[in-house]
Amino acid sequence: MARTKTVVGLIIVAIGAVVGSSQSMQLSSQLQPDPWGVESAEKRFASLLPNLPMQETVGYISDLALETRGGSTAFLAAQYVLAPRLLVAAGAGNSDFAVGNFSQPQNYADFGSKFGYLPMQDFGNGVILYHRAPR
Repeated sequence: MARTKTVVGLIIVAIGAVVGSSQSMQLSSQLQPDPWGVESAEKRFASLLPNLPMQETVGYISDLALETRGGSTAFLAAQYVLAPRLLVAAGAGNSDFAVGNFSQPQNYADFGSKFGYLPMQDFGNGVILYHRAPR
């Protein structure tokens, strides 16, 4: 009889732990659904991915300075989404392609020309595919 009570008690405690853990996960996901912007980067860059060579170094152009928290977070999210391609700051390498990741609408052609790139395609939502300008 005592053994049955012990087993029933352990089952109740286990169920309580599972319910509590589930509620805790729901609450934490509501507080910070995508703290690093990876999910939004996956959505924003999805249509761009088939247009980039798979094993290629790709330049990165943005209106967010890489030295800022927002700029470095956006860069790292883009780097994660574009893997296995190596993403480097435009001007740091000699890539044929570059990806523009902009937080504000602007003249994307002028912005890319500062780094020697011409826009190839605008994928919307601040995502631009660039190609190196002829020399």
